[in-house]
Amino acid sequence: MADHRESLEQAIDAIRRAIDMSREIDARLANADLVAAELRIAAGELARLVGKDQTEEMLGRIFARFCVGK
Repeated sequence: MADHRESLEQAIDAIRRAIDMSREIDARLANADLVAAELRIAAGELARLVGKDQTEEMLGRIFARFCVGK
């Protein structure tokens, strides 16, 4: 149970960092890779809670919508 709590806390922290960074991103999405890294951490921690790893699928859906890197 302590492992679950730790994973959830780490996921929440990563999501908060991603939100904070995304607020600072300019129209060119200059730091989108850093936001993606934080989201990857959050997804990994949440996947640990449910016993799955869907990080790549989730990030694929996110980047398909925002066309990051173009």
